[in-house]
Amino acid sequence: MENETLQLLEQAVREFERSVLPPKLVRRGDVFVYKYTERTIQQALVLKSFRVVSGLRAIQALYESKLHQEQHIIERIVDEVTEDIEFLVLAIVDGMESPLHKKYLDAFFFDSGMQGDESHPWPPKRSKILKHIYGRAHDVYGHEPYSDDVYESYGMLSGFVHANGPNIMDSFLGDPPRLQIQYETNDTERKTFLNTFHIRISRGCIALQLIAAVFGIKALVESLESHNVYWNKQCLQVG
Repeated sequence: MENETLQLLEQAVREFERSVLPPKLVRRGDVFVYKYTERTIQQALVLKSFRVVSGLRAIQALYESKLHQEQHIIERIVDEVTEDIEFLVLAIVDGMESPLHKKYLDAFFFDSGMQGDESHPWPPKRSKILKHIYGRAHDVYGHEPYSDDVYESYGMLSGFVHANGPNIMDSFLGDPPRLQIQYETNDTERKTFLNTFHIRISRGCIALQLIAAVFGIKALVESLESHNVYWNKQCLQVG
């Protein structure tokens, strides 16, 4: 079922691509590159949806390769990208870009290779993006604002992203014990690692379902909803 859902998500990205103006070939220094020159929220959503799916494929490969610390790093990235999608979709739902959305898009599309000496615009702080989402979560998305568990999870995964000592020491295993790059786990731990992957599949379905909804692709909304229901049940059974 994992590959079936991932294939559906990949198909969704292709549909999103066809729903926006295509990128244009433009000069960047001595070479030509493709760029979304209009820099719209819809185009940003296409790129974000791609990163969700590529991230999920990476998590799957890392899980199967027993590279569980690296799995957690990509899970943190997927978490942030799905939040970005919720944040950007709100601008379409509201029919207008807030100053926060404009600041986000300016930073997201900035290319130092093309914009030369312009100072790099900084994206909004993650806390501001989350606050914007959480203030609307129930009314727009039908879920309650996230609890403190979200921030605890962020802190834990940040330790893997930044290669903090205590997180690295989770790999100090075996007999005799030593740092294990690829390590076997017992059934309980393996189920836990698999469940964190499945949680991200569920979040990916939700995020791309939101994009499909604002793009008006009803059949895709229904397909993604069906897959999300399945993965949500799987995660609840483990939890």
